[in-house]
Amino acid sequence: MSLFIDEHNDIFLLQGKINSNTADDLTNYFSEMRRKERGRITINIDGIDEIDGTGLDALRKMFLSGSNSHNISITGVGCKDIYREFNGE
Repeated sequence: MSLFIDEHNDIFLLQGKINSNTADDLTNYFSEMRRKERGRITINIDGIDEIDGTGLDALRKMFLSGSNSHNISITGVGCKDIYREFNGE
């Protein structure tokens, strides 16, 4: 399965896999959202069934690149594990 991104009420719902095959598409998509002067970006990962190391690195880079005007939040099942990974826990 590929990666699908759908937006509902300013929340981006991800479905599928975030891996070496889809990580570039993910980062390009959200780079475009930031260029469109969107404020807060909320990403829901409930529909993700796989994240490999490349996918985790892509999420980390997106998360860390968020400035005050482009905050990125990750919600859904597994988000606490992702935040722990980002913080080196």
